[in-house]
Amino acid sequence: MRLADILQILTFLAVLAALVLSYLQVRHVSRQSRIAATALERGAYHALVSNQREVTAVLLRDDPEMLCWHVEGRGFRVRDEAEAKRALYVLMRLNTHEGMFLSWRSGVAGDERWAAWRNVIAGDLAMPGFKGYWAECRLLYTASFARFIDEMIAKSTQQEGGSSAAARRTGIDVEAAA
Repeated sequence: MRLADILQILTFLAVLAALVLSYLQVRHVSRQSRIAATALERGAYHALVSNQREVTAVLLRDDPEMLCWHVEGRGFRVRDEAEAKRALYVLMRLNTHEGMFLSWRSGVAGDERWAAWRNVIAGDLAMPGFKGYWAECRLLYTASFARFIDEMIAKSTQQEGGSSAAARRTGIDVEAAA
């Protein structure tokens, strides 16, 4: 084998190694870009929800009529200020839960954090009236989050033995009250 052949083989191997390293670097940069884009999207969503929460608190705190108008505009039928406050609380909690759900789905929040947060969601769904409010505002949320909440409600309803919709909305056992 001549020296020129050996140099050509060595050059070919060097070019091949450079191509492999370049491919690995492009993969790594692409992954970093996806993570950055996800974090940016998550940050924008969080800013939107936080801003909405702050504006809602300022505008609705001392104005029962505006509070009722606000929650009725989101699909709730409320009788009084207390019920409007409960509906607003449910909306704010669901917004927080959806944000965490979307963070977990996009890989921003880890599985351990999500497992703990699922327990928080389950606790909220166990609160009197929470499930009934969900039926009224379900369409305000992403389809994937809505399916997730529907599945959690279905599982908890099976475990409870299937309480009525009125009992879920009011927190009152209709059969026992009759």
